[in-house]
Amino acid sequence: MDETPDPVDIDMDFASYHSSVTAKANTLHYERTYVVRKVELPADRATEFRKLESGILADERGTAVLKKQ
Repeated sequence: MDETPDPVDIDMDFASYHSSVTAKANTLHYERTYVVRKVELPADRATEFRKLESGILADERGTAVLKKQ
């Protein structure tokens, strides 16, 4: 394994998202946890929701770089 995405840790009062990537014994392990604490938010909190959403989307686009041995 040459490169793995950085872990993500976003924790807000209405939701949290955590992810990590590890390599063990020639196996790549992705772990992601998304917890929703509040289903509805007032419109004035849309900016906070977009921050969470963009963090998740950026994490999903992350890539691991494998190197041939």
